[in-house]
Formats: sequence, C-alpha cells, structure tokens
Amino acid sequence: IFDTIQSSKSKWEVLIDRETQQYGGVLTKSGMLLKTAFPSWLARIAQKISSETDIFRDSSPNHVLVNRYQVHGAISPHSDGPCYEPRVAILSLGSPAVMTFRKQTGSKPFASVLLRPRSLLLFKDRAYQEALHAIEGPDITAEAIHRILINRPIATNDDTNNSLTRTGIRISLTFRKVVKEYACTIKTS
Repeated sequence: IFDTIQSSKSKWEVLIDRETQQYGGVLTKSGMLLKTAFPSWLARIAQKISSETDIFRDSSPNHVLVNRYQVHGAISPHSDGPCYEPRVAILSLGSPAVMTFRKQTGSKPFASVLLRPRSLLLFKDRAYQEALHAIEGPDITAEAIHRILINRPIATNDDTNNSLTRTGIRISLTFRKVVKEYACTIKTS
C-alpha cells in the first residue's frame, strides 16, 4: 500500500505540514461530496475495514484523505467537522507517530496513542465530536513516550520494541463517511 501511494500519479496538494490526496470525490464548501469511485486497491481496503469492524455500521466509507508526512511533519489539534459521520478509521504506514486527544486547543492531552506502522486506529462518537486530535512532531518528549508506553500499555502481537523513532515518511489513510453525497463524473486528464 505504501509503495502504491508513493508511486501514484495522483497529484499531491502541498500544505505547510504535509501533503494530501483525496479519494472518493471532492468535498464542497457546503459539505457535499461530489462522489467518484475509489481506485480498486483502495476499494479493497475500505471494504475490508467495513467488513471486519463496525466503525461505519452497515455502510462503507465514501471518502479517504491520504496524508504524507515527512520526518518532521505534524498536525495541530483539530476536529474533522460535521460534514462527516462521527466515526473515522486511520491506517498508518511507514514511520510511527503519536496521536494525542485534548478537550481544546492549548489544553494538555488527556489521551495519547502510538500509531505503529500497519496499525488501524478507530474512533467515533464522543471522541470524534468532543475532542481535538493531533499528530505530534518528532520532538515529542521521552517522558511523554514513557507515559504512553509504560503507564498505558499498548497491546501488540509482535516482538518489536516500543520505541518511537521517526526516521522516514509516514503515510496515513483517513477513512470517513461524508453525510451528503452527489454522484457525478469528474473528468481527469
């Protein structure tokens, strides 16, 4: 998946802290999705998430935001907004990262999650609607990592150590369901 995204001919939108690609359609200012089909590789992942979790209830995600972070990439505390159902699935690839949750901008995080390569994070309802989430930069303190790893054990099914070393690119695929959608054909060149 990582290599497919890296070699994709789809255009990256360059932002201050990361680069993005959108799949499933274009989101308008009114919150409507001008829907297009996922590429086959992405449709298989969306179907797998839908069939093996209940995060999207009896439906499937219709929008995917791909984020590509360089080694020093981060994203400030934010919410995803009301145009999406209050549920999200985030597939992490490449370098690990830490996602934090807080009540408001400027407040201390009340929860932290280590996003390992090939991990899937699901959150919904109150965590989606009432909390801001952020991707911390690579300068997160050893104390914070210790708190995440020791005081709040992380379940793993492998023998890798619980260290956080951002040595390369991190790619995340954020699967969501846009509430209002309109099927159309968007011509690409």
